[in-house]
Amino acid sequence: MRPAGVTAFQFGALAALMSRPALPQLAFVDVFGMDASTVNRNIRTMAGKGLVRYTDDLRDSRKKHVAITAKGRRAFEKAAPYWEQAQAETQKMMTAFDWGHERAWLDAISKGAS
Repeated sequence: MRPAGVTAFQFGALAALMSRPALPQLAFVDVFGMDASTVNRNIRTMAGKGLVRYTDDLRDSRKKHVAITAKGRRAFEKAAPYWEQAQAETQKMMTAFDWGHERAWLDAISKGAS
């Protein structure tokens, strides 16, 4: 996705926003499993690039929502084929890998845990 000018986090955030008018900024903490300060820094960077914009929460002015911009939509559409290619390559590698040893190891762990 680097040729499209977005990071993996940025692509994921844009994907989350493509079908929604806006999301609370803290929703990205749950989506990405990151701490709030890291998410805030990443979203601020995206806003600086013009990929997203901040909007106010109508019920609580202390809360911010994040909305995708037209530039963000274009960046997502440009990056999507790179993401799809990476997913296909990963799936091909995972399919070709011999999972026998790992399955046996996971079975042993699960039997030990019960």
